[in-house]
Amino acid sequence: MYAIIPGSRSAMHSSQRTMHAAARVPCWTSVILRHRVVVAARLRKQAQAVPCAALEAGAQVVGTVLWAGPKGAKVLLPNDVVGFMPLREAPFTIRDASEDRLASEVRETPCLPKGLVRPFRILNVPANPGGTPLGPLLSARLCDLDVLWQRASQLCDVSIQHKENLMVTIEGANNGGLLSRLNGLSLFVPVSQLEKKGHNEWWTEKDMAAQFAGREVGLAVLEVARASRKIVCSVVKARENDDLRHLAVTVEARSRQACNACCAASAFWIGADVRMLLQVGTLVSGTVRRIEPFGVFVGINGTRVSGLLHISNVSRQHIETVQGIFEVGEEVRCLVMGLDPGYTNISLSIAELEREEGDVLINKQRVWEHAEEQAALFRTWVKNQDPFYN
Repeated sequence: MYAIIPGSRSAMHSSQRTMHAAARVPCWTSVILRHRVVVAARLRKQAQAVPCAALEAGAQVVGTVLWAGPKGAKVLLPNDVVGFMPLREAPFTIRDASEDRLASEVRETPCLPKGLVRPFRILNVPANPGGTPLGPLLSARLCDLDVLWQRASQLCDVSIQHKENLMVTIEGANNGGLLSRLNGLSLFVPVSQLEKKGHNEWWTEKDMAAQFAGREVGLAVLEVARASRKIVCSVVKARENDDLRHLAVTVEARSRQACNACCAASAFWIGADVRMLLQVGTLVSGTVRRIEPFGVFVGINGTRVSGLLHISNVSRQHIETVQGIFEVGEEVRCLVMGLDPGYTNISLSIAELEREEGDVLINKQRVWEHAEEQAALFRTWVKNQDPFYN
């Protein structure tokens, strides 16, 4: 080793190297700062490029659960975006009234299993004020409700078109009717859609609860409206559907009997001759069974079927309501305007029997008297329009 003499050139170089070394000490801090700037710029570029900008509120995406706890879950979305699903938007749970009481308990388990892949609805895409991409707010519940409401609509279509009924357990009642659920969705049966207890006697809340609560009842779905979260069903319509299905079976059985045994008496009961009795243009007599805001249901004499006299087919003159025009039990004459192959939907008309607009509103008896003449004119017109009509 060599000693450095104070004041010498070596001593000066040594002091300069010491000063440079001291100046290089805080260099690591500048490196960290520069790295942070680079990372921030990269994140800012990524945020501006694709991730959150491509995800719009209301869209449905498929994601994978990265982490889940009692209050929510983090979900990996396309383009490596991580969203968050709060507990209130967890998957919809189908449960009955007894399970509702347990729903308020504090959840201690994760709301979703880790690694689950499923669809999510994007509720909101937050703004990125600092340039850091913030994940969207997600909902699994809305996706599940979409499926459940779609299934309810399909059941409604089947009930209306094919006259199928649902077997539902009634959970309770209020002043307006019966309460139940369809796949976890609230279901309601109005009092007007229940069969009467007796002559001009309607159900009370206490009577309905005692009679129906806890029982399985056949219901026909009348309406499914997601906007108002409403599923309306009917016991009366379900009974009509049962009668129509029974009629269809009976008609088929009677037809076979008539063909095999050539028994005119059994065919007349409304077996094989139902095709001749109910055709487009046939004039039928019947009894008013039920009056609704949209029209009147008429039981056709000699059969076990009912036809709908829609409000638009009551008169050629415009009317706002059928109330006051007909009464339950009243005998009427109608023209068959249309029917399906199973005789489950029969459309009737009195408007075609009017000689002048509004005759049925002024003098129904005059309409009945000229019904045969008007029906013949209608059949002639149909035959001219359809060469296959007989």
